[in-house]
Amino acid sequence: MTVDDMNEKKIDFIIAQNDERILLECAAYINHLIIPEGYEIGLLSIAGARSMAAAYNEGMNASDAKYKVYLHQDVFILNRDFISDILAIFRRDETIGMIGVVGGVDLPPDGIYYLAWNVGKVKADNAEGCLEAVCNQAHPYMEVEAIDGMIMISQHDVPWREDLFTDWDFYDASQSFEFRRRGYRVVVPWQNESWCMHDCGLSKLVNYDKNRTIFAREYLGEASDGASDIEVVYKTDLMTMMEEMLECLISLINAGLREQACQMLENVPCANLLLTDLRIMKNIFDIHALELADVGRDYGLFMESHDNWQGLRSYYMELKYYLRRLEQGLPAGAQAAEGAFDLPALYRGKKIGKAAIYVLAELCLFDGEAIVKKGGICS
Repeated sequence: MTVDDMNEKKIDFIIAQNDERILLECAAYINHLIIPEGYEIGLLSIAGARSMAAAYNEGMNASDAKYKVYLHQDVFILNRDFISDILAIFRRDETIGMIGVVGGVDLPPDGIYYLAWNVGKVKADNAEGCLEAVCNQAHPYMEVEAIDGMIMISQHDVPWREDLFTDWDFYDASQSFEFRRRGYRVVVPWQNESWCMHDCGLSKLVNYDKNRTIFAREYLGEASDGASDIEVVYKTDLMTMMEEMLECLISLINAGLREQACQMLENVPCANLLLTDLRIMKNIFDIHALELADVGRDYGLFMESHDNWQGLRSYYMELKYYLRRLEQGLPAGAQAAEGAFDLPALYRGKKIGKAAIYVLAELCLFDGEAIVKKGGICS
C-alpha cells in the first residue's frame, strides 16, 4: 500500500493473539479511549502467526491506517488521551517514525536490552504483584536507540524483519534499528502517569540468546564486542523441573487432591517459581489458606468454585480484570464476553469471600483496599 493510499485520519491497533479472553480485555481499554473528532480506529487481531514479526507484517499490509499501534495482547492502555497524545508527537516532526513507552539510550554492546531500558514509564503485573518502572524522562519526549515491544506506535510503514526473527524476541529492537536506518527517529514521550499496564507475568527467554546473536550480527557489527559469544544464563534444568511440577500440580487439582497440591507447592522457594501459572497457583493457595483460617466463614471456598485448574485460573483472571477495570474507571462489564463477571453479586450471594477479593486487589492494584471500598464490593 502506497503512502497516498493511507487514511491519515485512522489509527489501527494490531495485535498478535493466542488467547481470546485476554484480547477482549485489551480491546475493552482500546474502546474506552477518547477518539479525536474526525478520526476513526480499527482493531486487527492476528492469530496463528509463526512469529511476532510475521504477525505484524500481516497486520501492517492489511491496514490502510497511517497510524499503527502494535501491541501485545496483555497490554492495557490506561491513558484515555492516548490517541491525541501520540498524534501531537507525530505532528511535531515527520521524522519521528516510532513511539514507545519504554526504551533505552547508550544500550550495552552485548545486546541484552530487556535489562537495559533506561527511558520511560510503565506499570506491570508479573503475577507476584504490581510495580511501576520509572526511568529517565524529558518533555515532550526523548530520542532513544530502541523501544520495548510491549507497544510500538508508527506513522510510517517499515517492513518487519521476519526473515531474520522467526520467534518472539528482538523483533522490537530490530524494528527500532530498521526505522533509524531509514533516517527516522524513535522516541519515548513524557508520561505524567503511565500510559500502559503490561500484564506480562514471567518471560521464558527460551530463544533469547539465539535471536540476540542474530541481532548482534545484523545491527551491531564490530560494536557488538563479542555479543554472540555471551550467553544469558537460562536455567534450562530448573525450568524443565518447574514445567513438570506444574503438570503434576494441575493433575492433582483436577483429581480433587487440592491439599496435596498445596503442600507440594509450599516446599518450593518463591525464587524458583519461574512460570506465570505457578505464581498464579501460589496466589490461589494463599487465598485458600486464609479462607480455611477464617473460623466464621459463611461463604464458598475459592478453591471449590471450580473442579479443574482451567476453571480456577479463569475465575482468578476474571476477578483480577474486574478489579483493575474498577481502578481505571472502566465499566465493570467492559469485556465483550457474554454474562459479565458480577463480583458484588458473587459476594452478596456468599459465593466468594473478602479474603479472595482483598488478596487479588493487593496483587493487581496499586491501592487495592481503597478501590474495593470505593467500589462498594464488600459492603
